[in-house]
Amino acid sequence: MALHGKEKIWFLVNRLEDEREITLEDEPVALHPMQDLNHHYLPLDLIKLSKKLEAENAAKLLNQAPTDQTEGKYLFKLLPGFDKYLDKLLDDPEYLEWSGKKPKPKAGVRFGDTIDFSKSREQNKDKYISVGQIEEFEKMPEAEQQRIKKESLTEKHIKDIEDYKKSSLEFFNNIKKNFKIPDRAIPQLADVSFALPPNYEAEQVGLLRQLVKQQETSKALAQERALAVTYTSSRQVLLNDMFQLAKPNFDSENDLVFGFLYKNPNKTFSKKNIEQELKTSITKDFHKIVENLGFKGDLAKIFFSTSKNSIMFRNPVSSNELEQMGITIVRLK
Repeated sequence: MALHGKEKIWFLVNRLEDEREITLEDEPVALHPMQDLNHHYLPLDLIKLSKKLEAENAAKLLNQAPTDQTEGKYLFKLLPGFDKYLDKLLDDPEYLEWSGKKPKPKAGVRFGDTIDFSKSREQNKDKYISVGQIEEFEKMPEAEQQRIKKESLTEKHIKDIEDYKKSSLEFFNNIKKNFKIPDRAIPQLADVSFALPPNYEAEQVGLLRQLVKQQETSKALAQERALAVTYTSSRQVLLNDMFQLAKPNFDSENDLVFGFLYKNPNKTFSKKNIEQELKTSITKDFHKIVENLGFKGDLAKIFFSTSKNSIMFRNPVSSNELEQMGITIVRLK
């Protein structure tokens, strides 16, 4: 798959990080143009990217072209600011989405900072109650809950538990409201259990309040953003981050075309435009690609406009746009 924009420097930095692990401390990191860099870079591109990394005090290119003496590889010296540059990338949501990596832990948040139900309130007062502990607490008999509240939990911990219960319910209700789909249209909707974001596991409960704020924001945006599609780093096509419509094979025609459209929404592209951008031929009709990606019936009408030679992907789609299309109930099939 071709790299675009910032992906070029992200891929290079990732390869430098990987190869550093198997490189002796005082030796340069060596990358082969094909075997390590997948032939993603022309020599001039690599020189320009290296100058940017050098300006960031992250890495310096030692040879502008591979030679027999370097075993056909580019040699890089990692500079003192390389790790700091990596840390900065882990604060970039776009990079995290592209790479599939997790954000770096927030300063001061450690698993050891969580409370202990067997300890006293005084011993727990400066510690956090995690999501897992709240769920464990909720499964306890009522008498045991009351004992722990009295002996081990501060008022802040009790409020955190109430915030969690409230935010879970509100979040799920908002999902149903925003979709405007009655339970009879999707029988399994009533059985969907609330799932916390993957980065939630044992973070400090301050994140619970962030979730509540996010819900308040999403209420304000509900009319502007009724339906939205996300294309994850693992190639899941998700509707409103809840329903998986498809998961194309890596580097397949469906993956390449949709990956391009996802990064360039609300624009019309001809088949020739996309082939030039992807540097590959498109063999399928656009309407077939849309169908393969799980967009059928109402969803195809909502998110795509297609013809024999052109296509446009709309994302996100507002409530007003749905009304203009005459759609009040969305059926997924």
